[in-house]
Amino acid sequence: MGLLDNVERGLERAVNGAFAKTFRSRLQPLEIFSALKGELDSNTRILSRDTILVPNALRVRISQADFDRLRAQGSSLANQFVADLHTYAHQQGYQFPGPLTVAIVPDDSQSVGMLDVTSSTTVGDVTLVPVLEVQGQSYPLRHGVTTIGRSHECDVTVNDSAVSKQHASVTWDGTTVVLRDLGSTNGTKVDGQRITTLELAGPLDFVVGSTLISYHRAPKAVG
Repeated sequence: MGLLDNVERGLERAVNGAFAKTFRSRLQPLEIFSALKGELDSNTRILSRDTILVPNALRVRISQADFDRLRAQGSSLANQFVADLHTYAHQQGYQFPGPLTVAIVPDDSQSVGMLDVTSSTTVGDVTLVPVLEVQGQSYPLRHGVTTIGRSHECDVTVNDSAVSKQHASVTWDGTTVVLRDLGSTNGTKVDGQRITTLELAGPLDFVVGSTLISYHRAPKAVG
């Protein structure tokens, strides 16, 4: 976020805050959702080219009057925020390190129409696991050898006539990830060049047959 963005965001908070205090306008769900999105945007944590983490525990403090008015909607309001934030995170390429929660609580320090959003991460250190993205599907790598090919006996089956039945493999020993071509007809290519063996030290795209495969690390699934 650039300097002008920070200035504009600060002015927006100041103006909205002054307006709410002066006119005691009622707080609307759309305003809460906008503030929740802003909290995610302001607390991104970039772990790799393909991994942007955001907080998964969000807390909204509002006035007692606004809380009493919105309480009639019960947990459905918070549940709707959770569903909509999942959609927003997907659109932005954000990932949550654990289950997403939204808590709305009353706070006597808040004026009618005002709110304050805070966030945190409810899990400890994030564990990243190697993942292959193939034809719209994600395949977390297991320890050992993961085979790629057209055969249904492969761990990753690729629907591509240019792919050999046993085309390539990816080996993960818990530390190092190694890509190998298995003597395929059309080869395994990186940047247009055929490779035999290659250690994958960071996010990388490679091609088997005519199919693009993306390698990166992503947060380990929770639960």
